[in-house]
Amino acid sequence: FNSNYSVPLFFTTLILIIESLSQTMHSDKIRVSAPKIENRQFVKPLLCGPGPCDYWPSVAEAVANPIITPNCDEFYHVLEDIRAGLQYVFQTQSKLVLAMSGAGHAGMEAVINNLVAPGETLLIAARGIWDQRAEIIAKRLGIKVEVTRVPMNTTFNLEQIETELKRLRPAALFITHGDSSTGTVQKMDGLGQLCHKYGALLLVDTVVSLCGHPFFMDEFEADGVFSSTQKAFSGPAGISPVAFSTRAEEKINNRKHEPSFYFDVKLLAKQWNCYGDTRIYHHTMSPPMLWALRACLQEISNTTLPVVWARNAASTAHFHKRLQDHGFEFFVPKPEERLTTVTTVALPKGIDYLKFTTVLREKHNILILEGRGPTEGKALRVGIMGVNARIEVADTVADAMADTLKAMLSLHKKLRQGGDIPAGAELFVSVKVPAAGRSSFAPLCPAGKPGSLRQSRWESNQFVETTLRSFDLHPASQSYITSDLAWERRTIMSISALPNALLTSLICGTVNVEIQNIVDMSSHKFIVAPPRIEDREVVKPLLCGPGPCDYWPSVERALSKPVLSPICEELFKVLEDIRISLQYAFQTRSKLVMATSGSGHSGMEAIISNLVGPGETLLIASRGIWDQRALVIATRYGIKVEVVSTPMDTTFSLAQLEPELKRIRPAALFITHGDSSTGTLQNLEGLGDLCHK
Repeated sequence: FNSNYSVPLFFTTLILIIESLSQTMHSDKIRVSAPKIENRQFVKPLLCGPGPCDYWPSVAEAVANPIITPNCDEFYHVLEDIRAGLQYVFQTQSKLVLAMSGAGHAGMEAVINNLVAPGETLLIAARGIWDQRAEIIAKRLGIKVEVTRVPMNTTFNLEQIETELKRLRPAALFITHGDSSTGTVQKMDGLGQLCHKYGALLLVDTVVSLCGHPFFMDEFEADGVFSSTQKAFSGPAGISPVAFSTRAEEKINNRKHEPSFYFDVKLLAKQWNCYGDTRIYHHTMSPPMLWALRACLQEISNTTLPVVWARNAASTAHFHKRLQDHGFEFFVPKPEERLTTVTTVALPKGIDYLKFTTVLREKHNILILEGRGPTEGKALRVGIMGVNARIEVADTVADAMADTLKAMLSLHKKLRQGGDIPAGAELFVSVKVPAAGRSSFAPLCPAGKPGSLRQSRWESNQFVETTLRSFDLHPASQSYITSDLAWERRTIMSISALPNALLTSLICGTVNVEIQNIVDMSSHKFIVAPPRIEDREVVKPLLCGPGPCDYWPSVERALSKPVLSPICEELFKVLEDIRISLQYAFQTRSKLVMATSGSGHSGMEAIISNLVGPGETLLIASRGIWDQRALVIATRYGIKVEVVSTPMDTTFSLAQLEPELKRIRPAALFITHGDSSTGTLQNLEGLGDLCHK
């Protein structure tokens, strides 16, 4: 496990390979046969782990929106909407706000790489696995790392942090706001001011907390903040929002070191038009990911952050009470240090955590995960967040967990007593369908039939209409209810755009409950109002440029496939399908075949940085823009670069390259097969043999 992956891009990659190669001409050079990739069917579980989360219905629709190219007006309109939405959810007036192509780890690496130079000191306040990841990333960038720790089920106070800041005088402090590996949330008040007192920047991981727990970037004086979309955003993994303060921006503009090309915020700010005067090309971003992030921000902006936070807080508080009623114990002892999006739960001694999650999935079709990193084998991680931050989900998960624990304790007791377990005995009881109409949301029906689902939905709508009338609101209830999102046997209906007071009352099951009673925001000030993100109509052109290209119809269908968790068996089956398909596409029997999370530039950077070390020489055969990009990337990794050129409307011969290989003796030769900037195709026959010679 390294990071969360983009599920839509997994499926599109797989379908693209199959469609494009299955009908090609066969020749005697085909050494790897076309794989037989079957359509995989699986029952999607209710995703209540630490992430990824289920999608908003609007997000599931948005990923299939028309393709937008990096040079069209529609593309920049979408980027503008995203930037406005990110300023709102981060609560920052900074202009340097954008999203990285990649998972949350891409955001983490971008923030560290841009704000801390090689040789400078980064202080990491560690209490979970993500701080450990920050340490690994920083050390690989040549940064001096100092670590201060607290027990993993607690958080830091200002006195602990100040002692280390005063002693070390680091360039920056890295801290995780909400830690999904431990279930803790760090208090941020005063931390930014404390860092600046000692000349340090404040870098914050908000991957699992942003949009689920109150966060105010400017008020907290945070300098570099990153998040990801597969948690409380309720979107797909694969794009990572980042934001930088004016203080951080000043350091970026005056830095003496060059970060990696792919994560260079200076260049990315120009592509994202952060300052309103540039529209340059840096890399091709994924249209489905951009549309998905925009849809997430539209949902949150329309609902407003106070309501989103209240919904998360109320649902999690209810979940905690239900767990306590069932006798569960929390891994984090202090309620004020518990995260509102992910709860960590301790099981009785003798109960295997991985087995518990497996049984819960098999019998109740609910996916939660065991601990990660320092909490592995010590806690369960349960996420009640995003679209699933609802009382019904909390009840369903709590009941299923209680039923699973009861059965496992019974089995454990019987085994200890030496009793016989009948062969094929049904040890676990499935969750029963909740009574229809008991709340404002359609109940989850893991074992429901189509008729019961329709009945539940009808009674739920009746409840909403009655409640609307009680608030003297007469519009048809359908205008307040999002479209249903159906996966296999499970239906989830969520209400996201109701008036604040009404929504809060529906969440809590009572009337006239003030939001402030759930999320105390009396000491915080909103400095960015929710933007108005309008639905944009895009007239899709026939895409006949150098890329991106129009999708295969099967790829469009694949974009709406169910969400996959990075730990589930289904994901690894999809990865295996992709790997054997890539072996066919590349025509290689090598086992080291995979796909990187990001654009083609991420693949280029991965190849160069893994195969050529700092101080080694890379020979670049240059005839177009992509060879120039390879030069920039290699130089930033401390690689010595030699260039041999040919007119851009021609290609290289072996006779041109051999003298350079013989003279320079480089660690590697970089060459572009097909160059979209020049329209040339390089003959590769004999080139590998020549390099190895």
